[in-house]
Amino acid sequence: MLATHPLCAICGKRPATTVDHITPVSRGGTDAPDNLQPACWPCNQAKGNRTPGG
Repeated sequence: MLATHPLCAICGKRPATTVDHITPVSRGGTDAPDNLQPACWPCNQAKGNRTPGG
């Protein structure tokens, strides 16, 4: 994923270095590809276990 999507899907500015769960596993999300997005470390950490829009 990171090779084909090099920028963070959250900020769109920094290189993606992690894979983030859009809906966190702790909130019922899965490891399915449609629940994953590339993210930079700062955005992934700031998002924590929040869901989009929440």
